[in-house]
Amino acid sequence: MDLKEVNTKQLIRHPWETIRKDFFLNLLFKNIDGIFKGIDILDVGSGDAYFAKAVVTSFGKKTHIKCLDKEYDKKFLEDKAYPEITYIKENDDQKFDLVLLMDILEHIEDDYEFLKKISLRNLNNKPYLLITVPTWNCLYSNHDRRLGHVRRYSPKSCKTLLENSELEIITSGNLFHVLIIFRLFSKLKEYVTLIFFKKKAKNKDLKDLGNWNHGILFTRCIEFVLKVDNTFWGFFSKMGMPVPGLTFWALCEKKRAKSLNTNS
Repeated sequence: MDLKEVNTKQLIRHPWETIRKDFFLNLLFKNIDGIFKGIDILDVGSGDAYFAKAVVTSFGKKTHIKCLDKEYDKKFLEDKAYPEITYIKENDDQKFDLVLLMDILEHIEDDYEFLKKISLRNLNNKPYLLITVPTWNCLYSNHDRRLGHVRRYSPKSCKTLLENSELEIITSGNLFHVLIIFRLFSKLKEYVTLIFFKKKAKNKDLKDLGNWNHGILFTRCIEFVLKVDNTFWGFFSKMGMPVPGLTFWALCEKKRAKSLNTNS
């Protein structure tokens, strides 16, 4: 979760966040060899480090993660609750086995230069990069503006961006297919309000965007629906018939690294 959205009074994580966490932990487990032996990870724009903590908990103490976020204050920078996690405000030239760019590129004006710089600066000789982005510019709304999103992506445009950045996609797909309906309804409501009532959508506090004040039972039901949604439509994706989702993801390898390994 983005630090701007963190609500310290919130006790239950948003179902979108928990299901996303479980999905990508499983993805890393299936696709990264030797992950339990320990790897070095850079988590860019890691926010409150929810996913980083889940990675350490799942894959053991040999995994080391640097959480990079320019918004970190002294409390975060000095946090030692997880010895395997280090919090930093500025990137350095350290090389990593895996770089996480989860819902980051949509905040960056020049996404190509940013991605190219990360690829050259932080990926070692046998690297992976996991990226997630919000999809479909037609769904761009006041919700995106409040979060500081510059754009949304189509799967095709994101794949092209990755390939032009000397990255080769190992596997990719979409998540949260059913949520497109709700985002589309929200966009339509915003459009109708502006056109017919000449009113702009109200800017809610950013902490309200990540807020989840529902009970355990309702939360578990929503998590179940989202999990079934991702599993069901994911089957069609594996069959070569991808179905649009609210999130596009891709696990990549550095092209140069792969070619070197092939020639050795």
